[in-house]
Amino acid sequence: MLDRVAHVVDRAESTLIAASAAIMFAIMVIVVADVAMRYLFNAPLDWSYDLIARYLIVYLFYFALSDTLRRDRHIVVDILARITPPRVRHALELIGYGLSLVVFGIMAWLGTERAWTEFVGNDIVFDSLQWPSWVVSAALPIGVAVMLLRVTMRILALALTLAGAKHDFTAMYGEADAADAERAA
Repeated sequence: MLDRVAHVVDRAESTLIAASAAIMFAIMVIVVADVAMRYLFNAPLDWSYDLIARYLIVYLFYFALSDTLRRDRHIVVDILARITPPRVRHALELIGYGLSLVVFGIMAWLGTERAWTEFVGNDIVFDSLQWPSWVVSAALPIGVAVMLLRVTMRILALALTLAGAKHDFTAMYGEADAADAERAA
């Protein structure tokens, strides 16, 4: 059952990272169009900066957050991890992910509350686009919710490993390749 849940989390991460890639492509197209319009026709796209800076970059960041963890691409100081015995390393990671679960849980809760308040209040961002503010606020709870799922899966994998369970938890942990899976073992 845990492997099925891991599969669902993987699908959610894949969907969000694909959306991030599409957003990055959109940013590139908008920037090229803005530069072309500015220098060829002296008519820049007035809305491009607001769209990119206030909306697209925010979604790009939060949508890539969980997939980056799945692939172990977040910044990490791994000097101690290389010399620490596996059981100690797993216990320390378990503590770290437990604390992360609390922090990301608070972020998701407050982000959801803010987006909902802005949605109900019909708040608008006063920029060239005049879009509802919840549109940008929704990026945080969406991205962080999937990150919470990945962190929870890692906590379960580490706890079961420390308890002596004989199972390959690579799918739950979300390793990108065999070297990462070996490091987690």
